[in-house]
Formats: sequence, C-alpha cells, structure tokens
Amino acid sequence: MALKKSELYSSLWASCDELRGGMDASQYKDYVLVLLFIKYISDKYAGQPFAPISIPEGATFKDMVALKGKPDIGDKINTKIIAPLAGANKLSDMPDFNDATKLGSGKEMVDRLTNLIAIFENPALDFSKNRADGDDILGDAYEYLMRHFATESGKSKGQFYTPAEVSRIMAQILGIRAAKTSASTTVYDPTAGSGSLLLKVGDEAGTAVTLYGQEKDAATSGLARMNMILHNNPTALVVQGNTLTDPKFKDGEALKTFDYVVANPPFSDKRWSTGLTPAKDPFDRFQSFGVPPGKQGDYAYLLHIVRSLRSTGKGACILPHGVLFRGNAEAEIRKNLVKKGYIKGVIGLPANLFYGTGIPACIVVIDKENAHTRKGIFLIDASAGFMKDGPKNRLRAQDTRAVPMRDEAGGVVMWVGSNTDVDDIKRAEIALKDSEVRFRRLFESAQDGILILDAGTGKVIDANPFMTALLGYSHDEFMGKELWEIGLFRDIEESRAAYRELQEKGYVRYENLPLESRSGHKVEVEFVSNVYAENHHRVVQCNVRDITERSRLQRQVRDQAAALADLDRRKDEFLATLAHELRNPLAPIRNSLHIMKLSGADAATVERSRNVIERQVQQMVRLVDDLMDVSRIVQGKVELRTGRVELAAVVARAVETARPVIDAKGHDLTISLPPDSLPLEADTVRLAQVVGNLLNNAAKYTEPGGRIRLTAERDGDEAVLRVTDTGIGIAPDMLPRVFGMFVQVDPTATRSQGGLGIGLMLVKNLVGLHRGTVEAHSAGLGTGSEFVVRLPLVSRGSVQPEVPDAGQKPHERHPGRRLLVVDDNVDAADTLATLLRLSGHDVRVAHSGAAALAVVTDYRPDMAFLDIGMPGMDGYEVARRLREQPGLQRAVLVAVTGWGSPEDRRRTTEAGFDHHLVKPVEPAVLEKLLAGLRNQP
Repeated sequence: MALKKSELYSSLWASCDELRGGMDASQYKDYVLVLLFIKYISDKYAGQPFAPISIPEGATFKDMVALKGKPDIGDKINTKIIAPLAGANKLSDMPDFNDATKLGSGKEMVDRLTNLIAIFENPALDFSKNRADGDDILGDAYEYLMRHFATESGKSKGQFYTPAEVSRIMAQILGIRAAKTSASTTVYDPTAGSGSLLLKVGDEAGTAVTLYGQEKDAATSGLARMNMILHNNPTALVVQGNTLTDPKFKDGEALKTFDYVVANPPFSDKRWSTGLTPAKDPFDRFQSFGVPPGKQGDYAYLLHIVRSLRSTGKGACILPHGVLFRGNAEAEIRKNLVKKGYIKGVIGLPANLFYGTGIPACIVVIDKENAHTRKGIFLIDASAGFMKDGPKNRLRAQDTRAVPMRDEAGGVVMWVGSNTDVDDIKRAEIALKDSEVRFRRLFESAQDGILILDAGTGKVIDANPFMTALLGYSHDEFMGKELWEIGLFRDIEESRAAYRELQEKGYVRYENLPLESRSGHKVEVEFVSNVYAENHHRVVQCNVRDITERSRLQRQVRDQAAALADLDRRKDEFLATLAHELRNPLAPIRNSLHIMKLSGADAATVERSRNVIERQVQQMVRLVDDLMDVSRIVQGKVELRTGRVELAAVVARAVETARPVIDAKGHDLTISLPPDSLPLEADTVRLAQVVGNLLNNAAKYTEPGGRIRLTAERDGDEAVLRVTDTGIGIAPDMLPRVFGMFVQVDPTATRSQGGLGIGLMLVKNLVGLHRGTVEAHSAGLGTGSEFVVRLPLVSRGSVQPEVPDAGQKPHERHPGRRLLVVDDNVDAADTLATLLRLSGHDVRVAHSGAAALAVVTDYRPDMAFLDIGMPGMDGYEVARRLREQPGLQRAVLVAVTGWGSPEDRRRTTEAGFDHHLVKPVEPAVLEKLLAGLRNQP
C-alpha cells in the first residue's frame, strides 16, 4: 500500500508549526528531516539482518517515544538516539536536540520535543507497512520544505536541492543508461546538496555505480549521507567541505577524476575565491582557460568539473543563463572552452525553477570524448514549457522532450534543438560583445540611476555608477540586496508592497519618492520601474532620477506663492482695517460739525465739538504717521536722533501717551523700575513709540479690568524691559509671525479695539535700529502675553545728552505778513488761509499753478505755501517759476504736501523750497515757521 505524499507533507508542516518561532526556517528544517529519517529507518530496518543501515539497540524511534515528557528529553535524544546512530553509520553534522537557544529551555523544550515526536506517531506515517509513493523520501520532503520556506527563510538554501524533473534531464543527457557501467564507474557531484541529483544519475545507470559527493554546508551534507542510506547506497561517499578551496577527492596532489560529473552549484557565488589564490591554483583548474571574476563563481565550478572529468568523461552543470552572454573574463573562458570542444550542448531552462532564486538557468553539457573533432554545439530551448506551482515553476514530463531522443539500445536518434557551427558562435559572440560594450557605455555614463532587479526575488543584479554614487554605496553593496536594504523604501513592508504592485501591473511610477542615502542624507527622486522579458527571464529595470534640486525649487516657488497669497490676504485685511479706522474718526468729526451748525453760537457746545474734532484729527494723524513710518522702515530711510537718555524717562513718556487708553478700560498698570540708572544711546521719541505701542497693545487686547505690568532691569550689559498682560494671549502658530507686516493676532478684536496690524512691526524694526531685540511669549490663547525688549546699555558720560527742541516753547504773536496759499483742494486752501488771516496776516489764495503766477504779478508775498500734487503745473514747477519772478528771490517757499519721505524732502529742496510740511500741519508748527519771518525787513 502506497503512502500518500499528502499525509507525509501534512506531518512535515505540523512539525514545522511546532518549531516555528524558535529558529530560522533553514534550521528547523534539519530537525524535521532528521526525525523523518529516524522514523523511516526504524520502521523499515529495525531488527532486520543485512539491513543497509545499522540501528543500535535502544536507538529506534520507539525508544525516542519513550522519552516523551521527560525533563531531560533533549539530552537523552542526543546521547541515546542520535550519537549511537551516527557512530554506527559514520554520520556526522546532526542537529543538537538539546540546544536551548533554538528549542527553548525547561518545560518549553520538553513540550516542544514531546509534541514533535507525537506528530510522527501518526499511523499514516507507518513505513513498515506502507511503501513511499515515489523513490526519494528525503529528497521529496526537502523539496516540499524548500518550496514553503524559500521566501520565509530569506536564504538561497533552495539551491542545495535540484528538482526531480531537472535531475532526470541531466541523467538522460549524460547517456549513462546506454554506457557499459559497473561498480567501478564513478559519478561525482562537487556541490551535492541533499544528494538527490547523485541518486537520480545513479538510478539511470544500468548497474550499480559508485557515488561521490562533496557539500559545503554541514547540515546538508549530513542530509545527503542519510539520503544515500535510505536509497540503499551505504557505500556512497559524501563528505563535507568547500569544493573549490578544499577538494576532498584527490589522487596524490592532483584532483581525482571521474567518469561522470553533475552539479548544481550556488549561482554567481560571490565568495568562491575566499581562501584560494586562483592564479596559483594547485590543481590547475584555471590556468588553461582563465580566472573567473572575483564576484561571479559560476565558471569556477564549471572549470572544476572539467578538471574532474577523465579524458572520456561527461558532465552536466546547472548555471545561471547569464553565463552564456557575459563579457570580459567570462567571455574569454567561454571562448577557450568552445575552442577545446569541451562544450557539447546547452539547454535553456525556464525561470523560477529553483528555490531561493528566480534567475533562469541552463544546463551546460560537457563531453571530453572526441572533443578535438567537435565542430558544433547543440543549443536547445526548453524554457517555454512548464507549469505554475505556487510561486515557482515546475517541469512536466512533456517539458523534458528537448533532450536527446534515444533508441532501445540507448543510442541517440535525434536532438530536439539546433546544431550551431562554432564559427557562427564566434561571430555571434563578437556581435554580442560589441552590443554589450555599447550598452555598458550608456549604462555607466547615464546621468540617471539605473537598477536591474531579478523579477522573481526582487534583488538587485546590477546598478550603474550614478545610482551607487547617489546613495553612497559601493557596487558590491548593491548586489543581492532588496530595495528597502539600500534606502529606496523606509522599511521591508513598504518595499514589498511596492514590489507586489509592480508584479501585478508590470509598471510603477513615483513622482516624488524620498530616499535615504547610506549617510542618512535625504534624496528625492522620480522612480519609474518596468518589468521586461529577457531571454525567457523577467527582470525589472528601475530608472531613478535625482530631483532633489528640482523639488527644492518647486517648494521654494510654492512657498513664495503662499507667502504672496498670505501677503495679499493681509493687504486686503489691512485695507479693510484702514478703511474702518479712517471712518471711526470721520463719524464724530461729521457729527460735531453738524452739531456746531445746529447749535448756533452756543460757546460750550462749540468748544465740546471742537475738542472732539481735534482728538479725532489727532487719531487720523497718528494712523497716517504710522503708515509713513512703515514706508520709511521698509525702505531703510528711518534716521534716529540719538543721544544719552535714561530708560526711566522713556518709560515715563510712553506711559503718559498710553495712559488714556489704559484708564479708559479700567486696567491696573504696575510699573517696576530699578533704583539704578539704565542709560541708553537712543532716540527718545522712537523708543517711547516702542514702549507706547507695547502698552497700547496690552491695553487693547486685555478685557476691561485686566492687569498690565511693565518692568525694567539690568542684565549684564543690557537693559531688559518687559510688558506683561492678562489679555487674550497668542496662539502658538501665530508667535513666529506676530511681528510681520499687517499681521493681526485676532482681526475681529483688532477692529473692535482699533489698529492697523503694523504696530508690532514698527516695534521690532525700531528696536533693531537701536541694536536691540524683541521677543513675544505666550502659553496660548487666554493665557496673556509677554513682550521682552533687550537694549544695549552705555557707560555714564559716553554719549552726549539729547538736546531739547527749543521750538517746543510757546511763541509770541508776530506782526502780520503777506502770504500766498496755493492748493487745488479748495477746502484745504481756504481753511489754511483762514487760519493764517486769524493770526493777523494778509493772505491771497490760488487754486492752480497758473493762478498763482497771475497773483504775483501785482502781489509780492513774503511766504508762499504750495501744494505739490496739483494737476497741470505741479508745486515743483510753480516754485521754480516764482524764483524767476523779480522781487521774489528772497521769498520763503513752503511745500505743504501729503508726501513726507526723505526722498520727497530732497526733491522739494532741489526745487527751491525752504521748508517741507506734511499735511495736516499743526498750528504750532505754522506759528514757529512764521516766527522766523519776524526779524526779516
């Protein structure tokens, strides 16, 4: 009765579940296969004479069952079961069943091993009554495990196993069935793996042959020896060691030679030459053909096979498909092999056949017999036929027909393929080499990064210099890596998700993918990847363009656009606020004027209305002055009139200015100044403006009855002034912008309290002109605010004291003068003229430049007040014309204008004006100016 493989596989999977989590898949595979081996030989051979394997008494699977649940189960399995079996059958490299790092310690180990043994007690796995469905128990089990764990393990362990269908093809290719074989016929596998390939070739022979194998991996070589025993080949010699650096089979100092050699070596072994000096190889494997590249070991194994064959020997080696096309050193080796006639044929296999790699492979057939007469090479394409089996491909019986077709006697009837002349191969190689040179030149000089990945595994198989330089890795460090390992994605899950999308769609594009270089530097790239078919193998080409600078410029443009939009928004808010602030004083002015009209000559009412108008006009003047200050600051044209001042005096002046606002809202103002002097080099007016603005802000943004505290202190060589309030506070996102132009912390509150959103901008810039700093602090909305101003102190007597303006004294009434007022604004001209007449002067009025010139033909004014922005003839031209009039060269010309910048003042001076007054003109300023005419004749 045949044992169903499904039952076997079910038990294997249950065993793996029991061990999963304690160790890597490639490790717990060894425990499962050893347990399967012990169960199989115990059922088949325990107690039988002349068995192919010796089973010491007390070392059977039943004896292992008796250990279940014992506290020292791991140690007892090692000493009572494993050690006797290994000693009696010359087995080595068996796994340690008492390894606490893999199996756990204490009860965890006991439970795990007990459950593991119980799984193999399944009656369906009774090999004493059932024969296996198939002839390769361990090989099939190994393949099953590799099929499930190649991805989980993350290793290329699957290359240790050659799928049964491929092994059969290689056995048929060698023609060993038709050969006259005997026990002296030798078959050798230098990379034996689990031994399945050796077994397939041995079974293909008509008689028993002698099998030799060497395997680098210790656990796998032990598996191979067990496999030989299970297949009734106890004399097969499988040893552990590195075939290339330490070949175990030798005749004296030379390599032992064999009749048949088969191998499935690790693809493109990057460490093949470790411990070996290829140019001085003691076994002369490379001298006649060439030394393979240091990072590509495929031809190293092939040349070992060539050297291990007798003069009539035949071999077959599985290699990656790329060995047929690579240039440089490998092209030279390939040429020499073809020249000697050793290569008889090449069979192309489908991609994704082998566990641990998706690279397409080929079988290179070697035949030394009559090699010197060989004129052609059979090239057979067997890559198109296969079936999908999960993530892998598998060959079917009908897919193995692209091999030699033989008659009943074993002779070759025909090959399904093509026979290519050697000269054609040479010409094709030359053309291919030229093509490769062109490709390599483009590949290596490209100013974009290029990555080539294996589509099956997602691992890098090539990268151009731009790509390696972009991320700061060497070319070798790229090879064999997944994308997440070289900074193309942040983590493995993101990388694999992107790769799954690529496999599904065949195309992936990222407009802006942030990468991380080896040094941690951020690199922004445009990432485009496509899947291509390449010689029956799928590869992924990734084009990576560095867009770091482009992205920076795009962000800069976006930031500038956002800043402009924000500035435009704030400008609109400012204009709306300005309109609101101008309408506020205009309303009481208009009302007061109407009251004066209705009240007649009632003196008290007129006085009250006059006071209202005066206060509102002053408010409008302050608004306009602030705007002019902003303009001057932006243009860098503010000039400080500095002198020695005391901070206490500045504070007193500012408090006097802000007191009405503070008192109107019922705030409690506390002032704390140090007893010592805090001397500054400063402009008293401008610095008082700074402190006044901060006090006004505190008053306006604090609910009635709040607290405001002003303190000053010395901190080293700085004076520190703080204005703290219990007001509405500042949101965290507003703190960095609070000193910006037109910025309003709360536009709604600003409109209700008054202000243009430029006060703090003036504060910051005026403090900066005094070589100081200002900072805003707030814990958030509703927590109040604190503004801290730091100013440099000066030593006593180092600065001249500020000289008071003598013009601030009241003036005596002066005798009347002849005056001319010129302004196209009739109301402005007439009100100024009235004001001057009330002061006892003779005044004439003109509303245009031409009218003014007409007046002076018979009227010689002592002083002329000229508006600048008049239509037709502006004030500059009128001034020049007046200076040309006889008798007016000494007349005093005064510009009266809304423009007050230093540039405006320079232009009026150049035009011949003596003075420059900015509208609206204070009456006191007019009195001071007219007093200057007092001493003139």
